[in-house]
Amino acid sequence: DTKDRAVDEDRMPGPREFKVLKYSKRGGQRPEVKTLRVLGNQRLTSGGQVRRAKPPKQKSIKKGRQT
Repeated sequence: DTKDRAVDEDRMPGPREFKVLKYSKRGGQRPEVKTLRVLGNQRLTSGGQVRRAKPPKQKSIKKGRQT
């Protein structure tokens, strides 16, 4: 069943599942495995934290006009 859907240009990415390994402070134990669902406006850092997208900073109109 392949349905032909209209391609929406301004679609956002959907949630993704990531496997995160959390190593314990003591070395002898197995690392804790978590599956994290990361939404479209979020990202995973290398440390395993979930960061949300920041709103774009306002650009100065005056500084852009200077030549």
